[in-house]
Amino acid sequence: ALGLHADGNIVVGGTFTTYNGATANRVIRITGNGTLDSSFTGFTGNITGNFTVNTLAIQGDGRLLVGGNFTSVNNDPNYRYLARLSYPGGALDASFISPVNSTVLTVTQQSTGALLAGGTFNSPNVGVVRLGATGSWDSSAIHTLRSATGVVSAVIPQAGGKTVVVGNFDRSRGGVVVGNIARFNGDGTVDPTFNAGGAGANGVIYAALALPDGRIAIAGSFTAYNGSLRGGIAVINADGSLHAPFTPTAGGLAGVGYSMAVLSGGRLAAGGSFSTANGIALRNVAVFHLDGSLDPTF
Repeated sequence: ALGLHADGNIVVGGTFTTYNGATANRVIRITGNGTLDSSFTGFTGNITGNFTVNTLAIQGDGRLLVGGNFTSVNNDPNYRYLARLSYPGGALDASFISPVNSTVLTVTQQSTGALLAGGTFNSPNVGVVRLGATGSWDSSAIHTLRSATGVVSAVIPQAGGKTVVVGNFDRSRGGVVVGNIARFNGDGTVDPTFNAGGAGANGVIYAALALPDGRIAIAGSFTAYNGSLRGGIAVINADGSLHAPFTPTAGGLAGVGYSMAVLSGGRLAAGGSFSTANGIALRNVAVFHLDGSLDPTF
């Protein structure tokens, strides 16, 4: 996981315990030239669980949200799955205590300042939860997903307090059928106008990326979206419908897409576990133009 502070320093999270030979407990800050920032405290005490940092998010005030599968920080089980570090020092923020009961895969901040977290948890909500400034559950927004897993892997805030979530789920609150993607209103109810009548993705969506024009790029293990062939990668409109002009050829990715990034000119980079893209031998990384064709210069 990566994040960029306004001062140009980079925060990095993962499973590592050292960086350039120095002790580095799963979350660090480095300068623009890659030097370890020794003034950043990070996690210094004992951390339990199969500890991995899955996601980082920098709040507007610079404080750092850290999500993962840890069950305590500094021997304190109050700080599990989601914690916050101060800015600029990086010390554990003791005032921030999250109520989620399992792994956090994604976290972001809405324009209102509220926090949205997604993951494998089933309490206080299934898969996605809205939190206040101190990590407390905002019970006015009861987002609920239903399936054998109910996993949310990415959260995209939209205008008007709406939230698009993706992952591995087939039902939302009230039994509404959703193909691994749904949109919630500000009060946590399902927005029935999002991808109305569409089947969604026929496989897990592992990544979602808000594009500059308001559309959303998705990547995962799916082979179709709303019944149209889209192997592992697709672009959808803000209303959840398929953006037809982005049409990869030869099935798209022959494998699974796990991550994406927007490049210059609006090009879309995809990373994952695949052997070909658009029928061309490309292992695990590919760059697409806005029409879904491959960038031959990559």
